[in-house]
Amino acid sequence: MTDLGGGRYTMHDLLHAYASEIAMADHDPAPADAARRLFDYYLHSAALANQLLTPHRVRVPLTGDHDAGRDFADAAAAKRWLTVEEPNLIAMSRLDDPDLDEHRWQLAYVLRDYFYLTRQLDGWLETHEHALHAAMRSGNAWAEGLTRNNLGMVMTALGRLTDAEPHFTAAGKIFERLGDQMGTSNSLANTASILRRRGDPAGALAHLRTALVQYREMGSANHVGITLRSMANALLQLGQADEAVRCAQEAVDLATWLEFPLDIAQADNILGAAHRQLGQLTLAEIAYQQALEMSRRCESDFEQAWARRGLGAVALAAGRPGDALRHWQAALVLYRDVGSTLADDVAADIHHVKAAQESPA
Repeated sequence: MTDLGGGRYTMHDLLHAYASEIAMADHDPAPADAARRLFDYYLHSAALANQLLTPHRVRVPLTGDHDAGRDFADAAAAKRWLTVEEPNLIAMSRLDDPDLDEHRWQLAYVLRDYFYLTRQLDGWLETHEHALHAAMRSGNAWAEGLTRNNLGMVMTALGRLTDAEPHFTAAGKIFERLGDQMGTSNSLANTASILRRRGDPAGALAHLRTALVQYREMGSANHVGITLRSMANALLQLGQADEAVRCAQEAVDLATWLEFPLDIAQADNILGAAHRQLGQLTLAEIAYQQALEMSRRCESDFEQAWARRGLGAVALAAGRPGDALRHWQAALVLYRDVGSTLADDVAADIHHVKAAQESPA
C-alpha cells in the first residue's frame, strides 16, 4: 500500500484486483458486504462533497446507505477530500462486480463536477467508461443515457470528436424513447459542441437555439446560461460579436443571479473575448478581471488561465507588452498545472512578444 498521509492509503492495482475477486466469491459473503459498505462510504461522501462544490447540479437518487458518507465543513474541505481520495475513488470504479453496478455509474456521475472543475480529464474518462459498462450490464437505460452524455463531454474536451459523437446520438435516442426532455436537450446541446469544433458554427447555433427554447420551457436557468455561453462561442466564430456580447452578458447575469462562481467566470471569459473582438478593450478587461476573481473563488485553475490569457491579449492590443507577458506567464503555469495543451499556444505567444521586443527597431 501507499501512504497518502492522514491515515489514508491506496492499494496497488494488483491488490485491487485481488480484493475484487474476493468480493465476488460465492463461498464467503462477508468480503462482498465489506466491499459494498466501502463503496457506500465513498459514493455518499463524494455526493456530499459534490453538493457543496456544485449545489445547483441536478441530483440523482443514490443507492446504498445514505448515512454512510462523511460530512464536510465547507466546499474547500470537500474539494480537499476529493483531491486526496481521487486515486481511491477511481479505483472503486474499477470493481467489476455486477452487484455494484448501480454504485459504479452513480459514483462517476457525482464525480463529474469535480473532474470538470479541476480538468482531471483522465479520471473523468476512466470512471465513465467503467460506469457505461455498469449501466448497460444492469439494464438501466436512463443511467446509460446520463453516462453517455458525460462520457461524450470528456471525449470532446480531449479532442476525440469521432468517439464522442456516437455517445451523444445514442443518449439522445435513449432519452427520446424515455420521454426525458432534459436528457434530449442535453444531447442536442452536446452535439452542437462537436459541430462548432469541426468548424460548423452555423450548424452548432441551430442546435443550440432549439435546445435554448426547450431549456426556457423547462425553466432550467442553469442550462439556459450554459447554452447562451455556447451560443456566444459559435457567434464569435461566425464573426457576429455584437450578438455574442448579448448572449454572453445574459449568461453572466443568470450565473450571477444563481450565485455560481464557476459559471460567472466562464461566461465572463467569453464576454471578454466578444468585447475584444469588437475592439472594446476596457470592457474586455473588466470582464476578464471578473472572470479571474470568480475563478479564484471557485479554485478553477483552467478558468484562471483563460482569464489571464485574455488579459494578456487586451494588454498587448493596448500597447502594454510587459503586462501581456506577465499575464501570459501566469497563464502558462496554470495551463501546465492542469495538463492543458493550450499551454503550447501561450508559450508561442510569449515567444513572439519576446522576439519582437528583442528585434531592432
